[in-house]
Amino acid sequence: MTPVKKAVRIILVTFLIYGVLVASHEGEFWPFSIYPMFSQAGNPWKRAIVRDVSETDRDSLWQVMTQETLAGEPVALDRLNINTNDIANYLSKTEVWTEGKLNGLRKLFDRELSHRPLLLLQARGFLTEQDSVRVQFTPFIYLSGDTTIINKSLRTE
Repeated sequence: MTPVKKAVRIILVTFLIYGVLVASHEGEFWPFSIYPMFSQAGNPWKRAIVRDVSETDRDSLWQVMTQETLAGEPVALDRLNINTNDIANYLSKTEVWTEGKLNGLRKLFDRELSHRPLLLLQARGFLTEQDSVRVQFTPFIYLSGDTTIINKSLRTE
Protein backbone atom coordinates (compact mmCIF):
# COMPACT_ATOMS: atom_id res chain seq x y z
CA MET A 1 0.00 0.00 0.00
CA THR A 2 1.39 3.38 -0.99
CA PRO A 3 1.76 6.16 1.57
CA VAL A 4 -0.91 8.23 -0.18
CA LYS A 5 -3.47 5.42 -0.06
CA LYS A 6 -2.59 4.80 3.59
CA ALA A 7 -3.07 8.50 4.44
CA VAL A 8 -6.42 8.63 2.60
CA ARG A 9 -7.58 5.47 4.40
CA ILE A 10 -6.58 6.95 7.82
CA ILE A 11 -8.43 10.20 7.05
CA LEU A 12 -11.58 8.32 5.93
CA VAL A 13 -11.54 6.11 9.04
CA THR A 14 -11.08 9.21 11.24
CA PHE A 15 -14.05 10.96 9.58
CA LEU A 16 -16.16 7.81 9.89
CA ILE A 17 -15.41 7.50 13.62
CA TYR A 18 -16.04 11.24 14.13
CA GLY A 19 -19.35 11.01 12.25
CA VAL A 20 -20.56 8.08 14.36
CA LEU A 21 -19.61 9.86 17.60
CA VAL A 22 -21.24 13.16 16.62
CA ALA A 23 -24.42 11.44 15.38
CA SER A 24 -24.84 9.60 18.68
CA HIS A 25 -24.67 12.84 20.68
CA GLU A 26 -27.59 14.48 18.86
CA GLY A 27 -25.60 17.61 18.09
CA GLU A 28 -24.41 18.31 21.63
CA PHE A 29 -20.73 18.62 22.24
CA TRP A 30 -20.04 17.72 25.89
CA PRO A 31 -18.06 20.76 27.01
CA PHE A 32 -20.99 22.97 26.04
CA SER A 33 -23.79 20.77 27.35
CA ILE A 34 -22.80 21.37 30.98
CA TYR A 35 -23.34 25.13 30.68
CA PRO A 36 -27.00 26.20 30.84
CA MET A 37 -26.43 29.04 28.39
CA PHE A 38 -25.74 26.39 25.75
CA SER A 39 -27.81 23.40 26.83
CA GLN A 40 -30.93 25.35 27.90
CA ALA A 41 -30.88 28.25 25.48
CA GLY A 42 -34.37 29.41 24.60
CA ASN A 43 -36.06 27.81 27.61
CA PRO A 44 -38.07 30.02 29.96
CA TRP A 45 -36.22 31.04 33.13
CA LYS A 46 -37.07 32.50 36.54
CA ARG A 47 -35.03 34.71 38.85
CA ALA A 48 -35.79 36.89 41.85
CA ILE A 49 -35.22 40.57 42.33
CA VAL A 50 -35.69 42.78 45.34
CA ARG A 51 -36.74 46.41 45.11
CA ASP A 52 -36.79 49.25 47.63
CA VAL A 53 -40.34 50.58 47.40
CA SER A 54 -40.18 53.29 50.06
CA GLU A 55 -41.13 55.95 47.47
CA THR A 56 -43.93 53.90 45.89
CA ASP A 57 -47.63 53.67 46.69
CA ARG A 58 -48.34 50.19 48.11
CA ASP A 59 -51.59 49.79 46.18
CA SER A 60 -49.82 50.08 42.81
CA LEU A 61 -47.38 47.25 43.50
CA TRP A 62 -49.48 44.19 42.72
CA GLN A 63 -49.79 44.13 38.93
CA VAL A 64 -47.36 42.26 36.66
CA MET A 65 -44.67 44.71 35.53
CA THR A 66 -42.17 45.08 32.73
CA GLN A 67 -38.67 46.45 33.04
CA GLU A 68 -39.95 49.90 32.08
CA THR A 69 -42.71 49.88 34.72
CA LEU A 70 -40.78 48.33 37.63
CA ALA A 71 -41.56 49.99 40.93
CA GLY A 72 -38.89 51.25 43.30
CA GLU A 73 -35.12 51.07 43.24
CA PRO A 74 -32.96 47.92 42.99
CA VAL A 75 -31.50 46.40 46.15
CA ALA A 76 -28.02 44.90 45.85
CA LEU A 77 -28.31 41.52 47.56
CA ASP A 78 -24.53 41.01 47.53
CA ARG A 79 -24.16 43.90 49.96
CA LEU A 80 -26.63 42.16 52.27
CA ASN A 81 -24.72 38.86 51.99
CA ILE A 82 -27.74 37.19 50.40
CA ASN A 83 -27.33 34.91 47.40
CA THR A 84 -29.74 35.81 44.59
CA ASN A 85 -30.15 32.14 43.68
CA ASP A 86 -31.33 31.36 47.22
CA ILE A 87 -34.13 33.92 46.93
CA ALA A 88 -35.00 32.71 43.42
CA ASN A 89 -35.25 29.11 44.64
CA TYR A 90 -37.28 30.18 47.66
CA LEU A 91 -39.79 31.98 45.44
CA SER A 92 -40.01 29.42 42.64
CA LYS A 93 -40.05 26.23 44.70
CA THR A 94 -42.43 27.25 47.45
CA GLU A 95 -45.90 26.07 46.49
CA VAL A 96 -47.72 26.84 49.73
CA TRP A 97 -46.62 29.86 51.77
CA THR A 98 -46.84 29.12 55.48
CA GLU A 99 -46.15 31.50 58.33
CA GLY A 100 -42.84 29.69 58.94
CA LYS A 101 -41.68 30.20 55.36
CA LEU A 102 -42.63 33.87 55.44
CA ASN A 103 -40.80 34.33 58.74
CA GLY A 104 -37.73 32.61 57.28
CA LEU A 105 -37.79 35.04 54.38
CA ARG A 106 -38.23 37.99 56.75
CA LYS A 107 -35.16 36.88 58.74
CA LEU A 108 -33.01 37.14 55.61
CA PHE A 109 -33.93 40.82 55.28
CA ASP A 110 -34.33 41.59 58.99
CA ARG A 111 -31.72 44.38 59.19
CA GLU A 112 -32.98 46.09 56.05
CA LEU A 113 -36.65 46.11 57.01
CA SER A 114 -36.09 48.62 59.79
CA HIS A 115 -34.80 51.12 57.16
CA ARG A 116 -37.00 50.56 54.15
CA PRO A 117 -39.84 48.44 52.77
CA LEU A 118 -38.90 45.80 50.21
CA LEU A 119 -40.79 44.12 47.41
CA LEU A 120 -39.71 40.65 46.28
CA LEU A 121 -40.53 39.95 42.66
CA GLN A 122 -40.09 36.96 40.41
CA ALA A 123 -38.62 37.79 37.02
CA ARG A 124 -39.77 35.38 34.33
CA GLY A 125 -38.06 35.52 30.94
CA PHE A 126 -39.10 33.75 27.76
CA LEU A 127 -38.79 33.94 24.00
CA THR A 128 -41.64 35.51 22.07
CA GLU A 129 -42.85 34.41 18.67
CA GLN A 130 -40.82 37.26 17.15
CA ASP A 131 -37.59 35.72 18.54
CA SER A 132 -37.11 38.44 21.12
CA VAL A 133 -36.82 38.02 24.87
CA ARG A 134 -39.63 39.23 27.10
CA VAL A 135 -39.30 39.57 30.86
CA GLN A 136 -42.27 39.90 33.22
CA PHE A 137 -41.94 40.81 36.88
CA THR A 138 -44.54 39.33 39.21
CA PRO A 139 -44.73 40.82 42.72
CA PHE A 140 -44.64 38.07 45.35
CA ILE A 141 -44.14 39.56 48.81
CA TYR A 142 -44.06 43.03 50.34
CA LEU A 143 -41.97 43.30 53.51
CA SER A 144 -41.59 46.23 55.87
CA GLY A 145 -40.63 46.58 59.52
CA ASP A 146 -44.02 45.45 60.80
CA THR A 147 -45.88 44.25 57.70
CA THR A 148 -45.83 41.23 55.44
CA ILE A 149 -48.21 41.22 52.47
CA ILE A 150 -48.28 38.27 50.10
CA ASN A 151 -49.62 38.30 46.54
CA LYS A 152 -53.25 37.12 46.55
CA SER A 153 -52.57 34.65 43.74
CA LEU A 154 -50.11 32.65 45.88
CA ARG A 155 -51.32 29.70 47.94
CA THR A 156 -51.17 30.28 51.69
CA GLU A 157 -51.82 28.12 54.69
